[in-house]
Amino acid sequence: VDEANAIEGREGYKIMVVIEGEDMDLECQVLSTSDPVSDIRWKIDGKEENTEEQPIISTLFGEVFIESHFKMFNISRVRDGSTVSCNYAKGQYGGSVEAVLAVFKMEFCNYGGGNVTIKTKEEEQSSLFRILFMEAGRGSPGERNVDKRIK
Repeated sequence: VDEANAIEGREGYKIMVVIEGEDMDLECQVLSTSDPVSDIRWKIDGKEENTEEQPIISTLFGEVFIESHFKMFNISRVRDGSTVSCNYAKGQYGGSVEAVLAVFKMEFCNYGGGNVTIKTKEEEQSSLFRILFMEAGRGSPGERNVDKRIK
């Protein structure tokens, strides 16, 4: 999702919407580099992170391609607002892709009524539930775009 009302210098950032507790497998691809390839480096808030998987390197018609995966497990509200980046540099050439994590929590609230049936061992109950999506960490006025897309 594009960041709404982007701060100067962050116009190219994307917002990565996740639900608290989710796992993510991020993929970064570099097209058309040369052998030997440089490493793709993953960072969270500027701090380099290690990946357990080896990058996938392939050659097609003399062009060299590299792909790297970074897995994040059980993403918590502490990560809300963190910047995740994939960086590649070789000699004077390089680039990066960055995304800001927007961690949401999902709450189920009994809303009265009778549309949803809940079966327990003892009995059957009918109830209407409302699902609420709200930011797990801190709110940001620039993330109204994300909020609208979820609701």
